Amino acid sequence: MSIETSIAALMASLNSALALPQQISDLAAAKVADIGNAYQSRINTLNMSFYIDSIAGDDANDGSQAHPKKTLNAALIATPMGGVCNIYLVNDYAWSDQINLNGRQVNFRSVGTRKSLKPIASTLVINSTNYRTMGSFAMSNGAAIKLYGVDIVIPSAPAGSEGYPYYGSAILFQGSGADVSRVFLLDVALNLPATPTAPLFYQGDAIIFVVYAMTAPNQPYLGKIINNITNSAGTSTSTLPYLVTNLLLI
Repeated sequence: MSIETSIAALMASLNSALALPQQISDLAAAKVADIGNAYQSRINTLNMSFYIDSIAGDDANDGSQAHPKKTLNAALIATPMGGVCNIYLVNDYAWSDQINLNGRQVNFRSVGTRKSLKPIASTLVINSTNYRTMGSFAMSNGAAIKLYGVDIVIPSAPAGSEGYPYYGSAILFQGSGADVSRVFLLDVALNLPATPTAPLFYQGDAIIFVVYAMTAPNQPYLGKIINNITNSAGTSTSTLPYLVTNLLLI
């Protein structure tokens, strides 16, 4: 090999070595960009918004105002645990099953005129014992609910079931070990019948319950908020160690 060829080969090796830091830098920059894009994508999915039209919606839709979903379950499936699910109700929402919020914060708002959450009451038999029940939200793993101008209609106990115990039933249901559940009712009418199917809460763990401009136009809410607090004259919230609220009596 001639000296000229050796020098050329050496220069090529040198140039390749000199280019290596830049190649490493470019590769690292690309990886950082990929990580950043993945992180931003994950952040975007933690705050989701869906329009729900229980009459004309379709769960295959994207949940936009022009293409609303039909059920709350479909919106929750599209929101990761720990995320925020913003629900815009196109019409009243009625349901009969238990919907597990599983660590999500769900914010409800009305589209246009005021809308209502309307759990459906029913009865069931377990081991020859009759129970009454209704649609509910399972407040598991520190779930939270906020209602802004969305009313609640608690149904009357089904005819003939007035003396039945209620089974795992309340609009807001806490199982044992649910962690701290947070509930905010802002400008909400709580419509209560004389004999509700179940109270607002079935308490199993700590509750943060904040209300602002809440009304009860049909029946007083005292004694009808939490399953084991039934005094119609009201119970001082300062005596309930599991409850943090701005209400003095429930």
